[in-house]
Amino acid sequence: MSEIAYATSHVCTTELGRINQLAASVATKFLKLDDTTLNAKYGVKSKFEIKTYPRIRYFGIGIRGCACISSESGIMQPYVPSPSNMDLYQPIPFRCIPVTEAGSVDLTKYRMLVVTEINGTKYLQCWLKLLEFETDTPKLTSITNGKEQSWTMDTSNLYPNPVALNPTDVSSTIGTRTEVSVTAIRRVTGAEVCEVMNVMYGGDLRRARISEFGLYSGVETTNTIGDVNGGASFPEAAYVQLASHMCTVGHDLSDEKSVLEERCVIQNGALIQL
Repeated sequence: MSEIAYATSHVCTTELGRINQLAASVATKFLKLDDTTLNAKYGVKSKFEIKTYPRIRYFGIGIRGCACISSESGIMQPYVPSPSNMDLYQPIPFRCIPVTEAGSVDLTKYRMLVVTEINGTKYLQCWLKLLEFETDTPKLTSITNGKEQSWTMDTSNLYPNPVALNPTDVSSTIGTRTEVSVTAIRRVTGAEVCEVMNVMYGGDLRRARISEFGLYSGVETTNTIGDVNGGASFPEAAYVQLASHMCTVGHDLSDEKSVLEERCVIQNGALIQL
């Protein structure tokens, strides 16, 4: 068996993600960077006065997270995302619906709704989707020798005692580490992806391979879209920034009945997409 570990995914926390994590943790002035948001990119609520810190609530998908490194073997290799990225390499929307039909579709789980014209027809594109958090409270886990178990805070540690020193060992003698995390579900359906492929890519399902994921922070608001039913109001996201970018070897969603459901973990202030 080979001892080489071949990576099938790469993930990074972005510079924007770090800025927002720090701002929410310490008493500093919030650094507002409107031009770095998806709102500025798509022209949706691009100048919005936020009154709360943006939180990670949304995810997006893309189709340029990997490349074939060998025409003979067909081996796919994921790109290594850069912390300076402000969006995915080639994002695609989750929905692409004719505006004449959008008023009768349930869009409550989508955000970043944009009207665009494709081949003479106006469509409503939905570029982000809500994460489905499994719990609304952090999970506390202790890990000892690779084994995980839940733990609770011990208030006796308000009066802590140091671990006894070993004169011959200058390394840490603490054998247990603790983690604090929240888990969320990313759910993408083949029906969503195929709809987009049919409208935007001429039905070319070879492109229906999702190889990028992004976690985005933002604040909740609403927006009125005049092209839908003469002015319909939808849930929307403001001050949306890419917090984490993941590239993988891809998931085939060319079957409308397929469903991709994956967990991502926000852990100890860092983003770990699984």
